[in-house]
Amino acid sequence: LLVVGAILLAHAIGVQAQSNPLLGVWKLNLPKSSYQHDATPLDEMRSYKTCEGGGVGTHVETTYVNWRVAVTTFCTRLDGKEYPYYSRIADSIKATGSHWGEFVATISEGGKVVRTTRAVVSQDGKTLTRTTTYAGERGTDLQVYEKQPD
Repeated sequence: LLVVGAILLAHAIGVQAQSNPLLGVWKLNLPKSSYQHDATPLDEMRSYKTCEGGGVGTHVETTYVNWRVAVTTFCTRLDGKEYPYYSRIADSIKATGSHWGEFVATISEGGKVVRTTRAVVSQDGKTLTRTTTYAGERGTDLQVYEKQPD
């Protein structure tokens, strides 16, 4: 009975991971991306995994000119509540949406919105597109990522 319970739990975890198209590692496709406000990076990898309370934990490593690497980490849920955001540009994030295949994340510093990003995972689960607008500015940054093999 214990073995059957372990198998069912492993299956449930696997089904949850499969039902969330955001989970996994994503690499920036720089030629398909465009930047109007943020500095254009040389490279970026985004890693998404489940975190406490059914949220999604994110780890981002962005490499800029002179090989300076910026790291951002956070865990958030799609409940519209603010959560800690560890980066050089902001201190909180809140996400809204009905599922992780399409959601909006609002990044703030000291209670003031810094930027808003709409993220969409393609139907085939191979492309993540992020469109970012900056508070009080025109234009957007478009970031296109490709899912990396497990």
